[in-house]
Amino acid sequence: MLKTHQPRVFVARLDSRTESTPLARYLLRAYLAGMPSGERYRDTAELLLGELFANAVQHSDAPDDCHIEVRFTVTGSRLRLEVHDAGTDHPTLHTPTPDDEHGRGLLLVDRLAERWGSANRPGGIGKYVWALVAPRPSSSPPESPEPPMHLTTLAGHALSRGRTRADTYALLARRTHKPVPSARAVCLALTIPLAETIRRLDECHDALLANPRAGSETDTGELLEALGVFDVPASLTDTEHAVVELFLTAIDAMGGIRPGHQHGLHRWFTTGNLTAAYLSLAAARPMPRTGNPATYWTTLVTAGELLTTALNADTRIKYALTHCRTQAARI
Repeated sequence: MLKTHQPRVFVARLDSRTESTPLARYLLRAYLAGMPSGERYRDTAELLLGELFANAVQHSDAPDDCHIEVRFTVTGSRLRLEVHDAGTDHPTLHTPTPDDEHGRGLLLVDRLAERWGSANRPGGIGKYVWALVAPRPSSSPPESPEPPMHLTTLAGHALSRGRTRADTYALLARRTHKPVPSARAVCLALTIPLAETIRRLDECHDALLANPRAGSETDTGELLEALGVFDVPASLTDTEHAVVELFLTAIDAMGGIRPGHQHGLHRWFTTGNLTAAYLSLAAARPMPRTGNPATYWTTLVTAGELLTTALNADTRIKYALTHCRTQAARI
């Protein structure tokens, strides 16, 4: 049975701006951390508070210099969230069309909250929106009622509210206890193609996702992000494709490369950060016995010349190109 103490109300006033949303979530986490069984509300409550606070910032008719007030309290076995603002317009649930840019946040609130609504502030200006959160069962891992597409929607909302990719994975994995669908949902929310998503998850499945430890969701998310599982493939131009091919030729001419360096280069190729890849290769050098210095440096000269033709090319490329030309001339 869920144990609670006497209701303890937390109240805070925050600036009415998007940047205050993470602070609101932090205050909620701190409030729940001081309560017995507070962690059983945390994931759902953070999502709901983020949506309610963002709605108050973006869609309220209140003056910009007014504050937004958040209130948290647990009564019985339910966490009550309230978001107060000086606006008069009450949120209305509707089904957005595919072309609508807004309106999906309240659908998420309606799905996750046990109950929610809005009312005029008693004796004051404006309104408040409230939501009741039921605790997650503690006796067994929660069953995920969401089909894969809904899990992807949750991931998209979390990412749009400023959560990192690693944090978004951890949020979903704690909620569902299903690491592979959670990682897949983050990838799909980032518009990574399904085939590429499956390939990436297969590569790290045995090491990270096959036998997850309870409480390791945050560490796993950070490892997945560090490994590039959540990297969004860039759309490269013909010139950029040619540069990548030159980079691959240069890597072969190195005669050997550290695994960490190779991994970093692969991530830069995937995300289209060719400047970082070029600077990294220009700072390296071929292996003394197995490398081919002539091919290495002349190939990097050609790649650098192509990169400098790009609009607003990074000035660091020009310095690195000069270095590569100097090395090529010494051979």
